[in-house]
Amino acid sequence: MDLLVLFALVGFALALFLIVAAYSIVIIKEYERALKFKFGEFIEVLEPGLHVIIPYVHKVEKVDYRTRSFDVSPQKVLTKDNVSTSVNAIVFLRVRRGKEQIKQSVLEVDNYERVTVDYARTMLRDMISSRNLDTILQEREEMAKVMKERLDTKTDEYGVEIMDVEIKDVSIPDEMERAMAASAEAERDRKARIIDANGELQAAVRTRIASELLGTKGYRLRTLQTLDSVAVENATIVTIPTSLISEDMMASDEEEGLSKDLVNEIDLKSLLKTVNVEDLAKDIQ
Repeated sequence: MDLLVLFALVGFALALFLIVAAYSIVIIKEYERALKFKFGEFIEVLEPGLHVIIPYVHKVEKVDYRTRSFDVSPQKVLTKDNVSTSVNAIVFLRVRRGKEQIKQSVLEVDNYERVTVDYARTMLRDMISSRNLDTILQEREEMAKVMKERLDTKTDEYGVEIMDVEIKDVSIPDEMERAMAASAEAERDRKARIIDANGELQAAVRTRIASELLGTKGYRLRTLQTLDSVAVENATIVTIPTSLISEDMMASDEEEGLSKDLVNEIDLKSLLKTVNVEDLAKDIQ
């Protein structure tokens, strides 16, 4: 009987020892730091490794300082030009690695993650309401940069560093989206018309230059070239006006001199500069 009591006492003592040992050993991982308290009073910051504490006397609170991301829920706000807009963002943050900052992340704020997201939500609403819709759509990166700087200033008070802020999505009403699409289409059409008009003007100028170089007989020569291209298209009969094969087709001395000049390469760009576009436009009218 006494032996059974002895075994029971030994077993109880062993179990008590294992329980105390389990609560007495604290393992801190490489990406963690821990704050050690004694009867609620802060003592020190524990480094990675194995640490022994006294249960119910000491308490350890771990801090993970790896970078983490948190979504800022969509904020539906009126822009400066009274457009209802919904914008959401994502915040990347981590606890600074200094011992003082790790201490602040626990002692200076209740929950640094929740507080940071609340700050980000408030700042995002303020930035949307102070800008026009066009500015929000065109300067998303600049908005994210400003928000990061402002948020980092706030979170520095409790040892948190803002790594990055990204504006994820900007939602606008369907009717506004259709209006913007129509406006963009009209702008593309306007640019296309300007390009076509510039092309027509350049073609007109070059045609004018060519007509001055070739003269009347040059025009007839171009007509013969056109007839030649028509004959290639499997045509069996090609009609040639008799006016094109008269003696007037023979080149004069002046035109022969011009033809010799044309043998050399003529820089049309330099000729284009000598043409007054305004005078040409008046001639066309």
